[in-house]
Parts: sequence; structure tokens; C-alpha cells
Amino acid sequence: MSSRRTNIAIGVVVLGIAAGSAVAASAQDGRPADAPPSGTTDLTSDQLEALEAIRSDLPIPVQDETGERRGYVRDSELTARDGRVTEQVLAGFRERAGAVDEEYDELYEALRILDPVVVVDADGATVGYWTHHFKEPEELEALAPEARATVDRLLTQEAGG
Repeated sequence: MSSRRTNIAIGVVVLGIAAGSAVAASAQDGRPADAPPSGTTDLTSDQLEALEAIRSDLPIPVQDETGERRGYVRDSELTARDGRVTEQVLAGFRERAGAVDEEYDELYEALRILDPVVVVDADGATVGYWTHHFKEPEELEALAPEARATVDRLLTQEAGG
């Protein structure tokens, strides 16, 4: 599971870096701002759609583990949630200690489970939640007690120790 989380995170980071590099390159090569970024021709239509959604804060399509499109989130909601989580970790735990920091990652994920981003369908109805990937409502509910215990253990450990 940890390897899978890492692969998802790496994919998101690579996609973000590619988008940022492409936008910077297009700004320098005199192309119109609304032209597709250079270097994005190898991306799938879903990836291009996600890049545009992030750039404009349009709904970003969310897929489940099977690749089925389940609903949408907004980059602003993901960014706000990750900001809240990071703030909690830094205030009550500590900064990341190197590239591999299992306790930090465990706490960060537990806080994201307790503060998920709502995934909505085209009509705005809640269909699931986004932590580090799509979760069904009952799946998230089942994960909450362990996440709460992790938060209580790790935030208390560092704050009191």
C-alpha cells in the first residue's frame, strides 16, 4: 500500500512539474496563454483535462482504483485541505525528517482521512471522498477510528515528549 501511495504521489508531482514547466515554456516562446502547453502532446486526454482543471480550478475528474470516473474535486479544495493538514502536523508534531519518514507519512495520511475532500458527481451529490485516492463513504467511515487513534498517538507523543 505504501508503494502504491508513493506511485500516486509521484504521478501527481510529475504531472504538476510537467504542467508548470510547460506553462513556463509557453510563456517564454510567445505562444498565447490559452494554447496547449508545449510538451503535453504525450499526455492522455484525461491528463490534459486534469491539467486544465487544476490551472482554472474547474472540477478535476476523480477515478477509483479500477480507473472508473467517479466524480470531481477542485484543486482549491485539495490545496486548502493539504494546507490545513500540513499546519496541524507542523504545529503538533514536527517537520518531515528526510525523504523517508514513515511516522510523518502515517500522521499526514491519518489527518487526510479525518479531513477528506468531498467527491461530487455532475449534479453535485456526494459520491465519495478523496484522501490520497478515492474512497467510498463506508470505506472512509471504517478507516476513521484507526486514523483518529494515529492522530491521538502521534500528536500527543511529540507535543508531550
